[in-house]
Amino acid sequence: MKLKSSNLFIILFVLGLVYYFSFSFIYKSAIDDLINQQVQSSKNQANIISNLLAEKIKSGFSKEEVKNELQRNIENSSTDYSFVCMFDTTGKEICHPNKEKIGKTLLKNNSVIRSVSNNKVIKNFKDAVMEKQSIGGIRKLENYTEIVYLSHVKGADWVVASHTNMMKLKETFKNSKQNLGMLFLLVWLSSSFLIYFFLQKMNHQNLAQIKELNRKAGSQYFNELS
Repeated sequence: MKLKSSNLFIILFVLGLVYYFSFSFIYKSAIDDLINQQVQSSKNQANIISNLLAEKIKSGFSKEEVKNELQRNIENSSTDYSFVCMFDTTGKEICHPNKEKIGKTLLKNNSVIRSVSNNKVIKNFKDAVMEKQSIGGIRKLENYTEIVYLSHVKGADWVVASHTNMMKLKETFKNSKQNLGMLFLLVWLSSSFLIYFFLQKMNHQNLAQIKELNRKAGSQYFNELS
């Protein structure tokens, strides 16, 4: 019996469902891994800078000298993808790549930090700064979303903040999604056609065997009649 063309569409549909859910799972896992890696990277960056500042203060440098040196190092650096700034424990910006932001104080309703591993863990950003907490996650502002990590500078009422623009990460996600989607599409179509033609081949072989058996049975029947 010849395989109908509708069988090909059934194969395409079933494999399409399998690949769609597989693609969704792999893509979501990749995004989660990338965000977790970026949180860890931001944590490392903030901790390294805060430890360096603490060591300088411990070595005898005045806080004003240490703060001014940090400002010189980060001033006019790009903030498109990632940057580092520093607050005091009142929530006032004391170091920032953009000098115009220095001296501005965070508002209480400025934003919150949401944990990556647990969406239920939420902390007000200004409270975290004022309490000198070492905390990181996704921070949502009115028109901006970022990954941020806060690290307290020992020996000073300062908190270093490492920021990463989520919009730039989303561009990476988008490119990865397109590439991964094309790969799954090619695998889906090629595997569907391979399975279909394999079934066609098996079907033809079975038909040939059945015809041969029928021919032998017919020959044997006529021989017995003779």
